[in-house]
Formats: sequence, structure tokens, C-alpha cells
Amino acid sequence: PFTMMPITWERAFGGKDDPRNTKGTGLFPNQPAGKPVPLPNVEYPDQTIGSPGDRPAPASFLPLDVMHPERQKRAGTYDDKWKTERWPYYPDDLNPDFFLGSAPDQWADGYFKGGEAIEIVNMHPARQVITSRVPQFKVRLFLTRKADPKAPPEKDSFEEVPLRIDTLWLFPEAARGVAVFRGAFNTDRDDMADLRYVYLATEAMGEAPKDLAHHLEAQNKRVAAMKPVKPEIPDVNRKVNRELLKFNRVKKDIAQAKASAMGRTPVMPREPGEMAAMGRQVVAGGMATLDKMEAMARQFQEMFGWRAALDPASFAPRRAQLQETAARMEQAAAKAGQTKARLMSMKDQMKADMGKHLKANVSPENLAKAGVDPDNPLPEKDDGLGPWHRQGFPFAVACRRNLENDPALTGRLRSMGFTPRTIAASWAGFNPAPSVQEGADWGLPPGAFTIPKGLVLPRFDGKKLTRLLVLEEWPGQEAKPDAARLAPGSDAAPLWLAAPDEIAPVIVTSSELDARIMEQETGEVCHVLTLPGPDAAPPAEAAKALKAAPAVLVIAPAGSHENLSRAAPYAALSEKAQWLVLPRGAGCAQAHEAGTDLRELVFDALPPAMIGIPEDEPAPAYGPAPPRKRPAMPDIAGLIQAAQAEVKAFHMARFEPIKESMKGMEDQFRQILAKHGQDLDQIKARALAEPRKRFDQVGQEMAAHITARRDAL
Repeated sequence: PFTMMPITWERAFGGKDDPRNTKGTGLFPNQPAGKPVPLPNVEYPDQTIGSPGDRPAPASFLPLDVMHPERQKRAGTYDDKWKTERWPYYPDDLNPDFFLGSAPDQWADGYFKGGEAIEIVNMHPARQVITSRVPQFKVRLFLTRKADPKAPPEKDSFEEVPLRIDTLWLFPEAARGVAVFRGAFNTDRDDMADLRYVYLATEAMGEAPKDLAHHLEAQNKRVAAMKPVKPEIPDVNRKVNRELLKFNRVKKDIAQAKASAMGRTPVMPREPGEMAAMGRQVVAGGMATLDKMEAMARQFQEMFGWRAALDPASFAPRRAQLQETAARMEQAAAKAGQTKARLMSMKDQMKADMGKHLKANVSPENLAKAGVDPDNPLPEKDDGLGPWHRQGFPFAVACRRNLENDPALTGRLRSMGFTPRTIAASWAGFNPAPSVQEGADWGLPPGAFTIPKGLVLPRFDGKKLTRLLVLEEWPGQEAKPDAARLAPGSDAAPLWLAAPDEIAPVIVTSSELDARIMEQETGEVCHVLTLPGPDAAPPAEAAKALKAAPAVLVIAPAGSHENLSRAAPYAALSEKAQWLVLPRGAGCAQAHEAGTDLRELVFDALPPAMIGIPEDEPAPAYGPAPPRKRPAMPDIAGLIQAAQAEVKAFHMARFEPIKESMKGMEDQFRQILAKHGQDLDQIKARALAEPRKRFDQVGQEMAAHITARRDAL
């Protein structure tokens, strides 16, 4: 027996060739003979099918799809004008009836007022007739609108949005109905950020409506009692605090800039051609960024039309400016190269002429007695850094150039996690082939030695080169601990990379490559020390830091120890030594390349307070939660001012001997003038009172004076 049937579009008239209802049934094919077609179960009483040619309107209580022909007739015009001027909003000729989703026979002439009778027959499995009424109460909507985005709540306005019941959904099988109250209001933003609160209240149909003051007071009571709920992505607060710790690196950056300004750091010599190449890389990066942003702007324009703030056409002039800058850079580099070549040629010619003159006019004995080499009459000034630096620094420079000019090698370091900044700061380079050196040239005992092929990691004391470490066969075998070779004469002290603060956790690695990447990831809050083994002696500064350190983490290969267990072999260095076991890989660089977040690994192993993250106050049971605590920010402005003052004092002190010498000369001159009845101060005053001569006039007078002296002689 029949029990129930869904009232769907599939049960109404239509068919695949009827655009009014392609899901329906009952549409007979044109050919006389064919398969039987089921008739529709749901029809309008006055439009039943009587013959195969009948085309009644499909009947259903379900809404019409937005693409239904009846709704599209009211949708408006979507053309290029709409796309450029109105998109994504509706076109100007949109008929508001477009939003009436039901069939026209279910439209009401006005709004529901509440209390209207409802009767549903034969639409429930157990109840033949369902009777009810439209809800007999009023829903009132109130907005608290901000005066402007940053205005305080005292400046807010409180207003009501009139609501009406414009839609009624009935679900007889569930014995439920939904009355939709709808209202409209203006807003300045799509995200309604100009609204502070939205408040809903209900009132009985028969009672007198309460005024705005009553509902404002009720809203304020609710606001005062509510506890803000801010769904927090897991660990987001922890991640924010850990990111804020990176500001501590500013202390290191300022110290490095200060040392550089005082001439206490090595300087990579750059040829004009190198500078031009670096400029081309910067320009290429800028062009790539512009291309990416332009593509993004076009995508936004397609998505948001005229509302997209970024105009794709604005990138053409920016690209032209960048190209113009590139052309100027190329011209400047070419001019600098020509000038340098000309000066070098002039210097070589002058040295050759001077040497020729000395050989022709001075005996070898007198030249030897005077310590003058006629083949090098203008020797370079001794920088006082010694022969080891003098020979090793050009080698380190050449290796660094080799690495910088080889994208595959720099890409290899980048794939291991090293940033361009870390690569440059470490002065990393590449020796492409074994290099045979003479020990005597380096200030070492006579005899040849070989610097092997591999990754070169120099070390400096100030601007003096003190160490050359080579990772042999890199990039293929960098993981082997015995693949590191020191150049003869190198400083054998372990690498110590200090944190900005004296008291800080210490991370101990077994290789310099691992130390560099650990410093990159955690150096703003952790010291990093390289020790080849537990018996190696740390530098004095590191030994002092180890005693004061709140924690000492010794990096261990994956699977070698229990994580954060006591590192007994390193107990002599610190009783706080613990193993920090890598989740994968034999070293930090390998682990980083395999996907390990070294920064998170270290920070997860340390209590937050140990790395400068304060503990939040517990949230109360009621009321607003206390604000999150953040790491203390360094006084960047104060640090910069102090560094500038120190650099200024340093350079001013260098001029003190010159100033003293000039003062002594002035005193002598003053005494000589006094013997002849002259006063230096009066002479200065007369000179200042006289009209100033132009530089070209002074030059002409000096030239005339020299010419006169020449003629007199």
C-alpha cells in the first residue's frame, strides 16, 4: 500500500528537454511510438495533463534553482559594463523578485504579521491534519555602530533595524516550521567591521514595544557579563611568542654593524664587474616580484572586479623604473671598471718609470742601503696582520667567489637550510681543486702543504684571518666527521657563537656546519659551541658561559640516546648537559634538510622562561581573560643610539693626534710671528674680513705665482 512520497522536482512535470524542470517527468517525445513515460505525481489542480501535448507548469514546494529560467528573467544584465563597474555586486537592472526562490503561486502579497492560521492536510504519517499559526512575537534587531574604526565605545551609536517575516518554511513530517525575520541596513565594509555589537531581542505580540534606552541597557548588561571567546588555533600563542624572540637578533646585528663601522671586520673586496652582477641579481629578483604581484593583481581583478585595489596597469611604470635603474647601474659599473683600470695602469706606469729612474741614477749599493727595491719602488703598506693572513685572505676571497658564482653549490647549501645571510656571514667558500701552498709564504716552516678540495669555512679574529677549515669532498661527503681538515697554522680553538645575552642556554654541536645552522635558527636566545668530543677544551668565554647556563643541550644523532637524558660524557663541562636527539639524520644540517624544524626542536626542549617567554596569568572563571604576555622587546632605538655614539667616539679619537699636532704647529707659528711683532689672531681676523675669492681665481693666482717663480729661476 502507498505510505509516503517525496515532494521533489523529480515528481513534477518536466523532462530533459524542458528547461523549466529538467529533472521532471511526463514530457512525451515527439515521435508517435516510444517507451512509456511516467506521468507526474504532483500537479497544479487547474493544470493537469489531459493529452501528450499538454505542457503544464511544474508544481513543487521546493525552491527554484538560481539558474531556473523564471529566476534568470529577473537576474539583470551581466555584461562587460557590469564586470568593470559593478562586479561582484548585482547589476543595476536586477529585479528584486529574483530573490524569491519559491514558485510564483507561493508568493504572498505582503509580509506575515504573526498569528496567521496554518493548516496542512495529509502530509504527516500519523496526523491527517496539522494546524498551527505563524509565531506571534516580534524579533527586534539592534546595531551598535562605531563612529570610526578607532573610536572608543563612548562614541558609538545605537540603532534598530526593522524586521519583517518574509519567508515561511514548513516541514510537516517533522512537525516544525521556520519563520525568517529579515531586515536591511547600511554598512561601510563587507566584513561589517564598522559594527561593534549586534543585539537581538524578542517581545510578545500584544505588549507595548520597549524603547531604545531599555534595549541599550539590556545589551550593556549582556556585554558586561559575557566572557570573550577567542577560538585559538593550537599553539598559535606559543608560535607568536617564539617569533617575537627573533627581535633579540637585532642586538647581534647592531654589534656587527658597529664592528664593521670601526673597521674590525673583514671586508669582501668587490670588483666593479661583481657589483654589476650583484645588481643584476637584485634587478632580476625585483622583476620576478613585480611579475608575481602583477599576476596576483590580475587574479584579484578577475575575482573582485572594480573593487580590487591593486591595478595591474600600475606595474608597467614600476617595471620601467627598475629597468632604468638597472641601466644606470650598468653604466656606473662600466665607468667604475674603466676608471679602476686607468688608475691601475697609471700606477703601474709610474712604478715602472720610477724603477727605471732609480736604476739609472742610483747605484745598487745605495739602493740596498736605503732599503729600496727598484723593481717594486712603491710596495704595499704592511697591514700588520701577518703573513698567514696575507696569504690566506686572498685564498678565502677566491673560494667565496667560487661559491657565490656557482648556483648549484649555493643551491646545495640553501637546500640544507642555510639562508643567504648565514652563508655570507660565515664567509663560506668552495675550493674546486687541491691547492698546493708554500709554508714559508704563510710564515710557517718551509715546505709545501696542500689545502684540499671542498667547502671552506674561514674564521676571523676581528678582520684578521685565523683559520681555514675545509670539509673535504663536499657537497658529497659532508656528513663524515673525519672529512674536516684544518689548513696548517689555523687556530685550533673550537667555534663559539655567543648569544646576545651573557646568561643563556648552550647548544653543543660536533661540527662547524651544524653550529652555523643552529646559530641561524636559535642564536638570538642560545649560545652555540662546537666541540669535536667531550674531551675537547672550550674557549675561556664558552667555559664561563657553560657554568652560568640554565641548560646545556648536546646534539646527538637520531636513535643514539634517549632524548633529554643526562649527557654523562659532557658532565665535566656542565652538570646540566642533556642529549638533544635529532629525530632524523646524523647532524643538524642533515636533520634540517630532512624536514626537522631545529628551532622548534630546541625550544620544545627548554622551559619558556629559560628563553625569555613569560608565563601567562590563568584565565578567571568569569569575565574577560587577561592579556597574553609577550617576550620583552629590546630597546632598538637606544641600542642604535649607543652604537652610533660609540662609533663616533672611536673615530674622533683617531683624529686627536692630528689635532694635537696641528695645535703644536699653530703655537710655533704664533711664536715666530710674535718675534716679528705680528699677532696671529689679528691676521686671522683680517683674513676673515676680506672678501672671499673664488676657487678658480685662487687657482689662477697660484698658477701665475708658480710661473713667475719658474721664469725667475
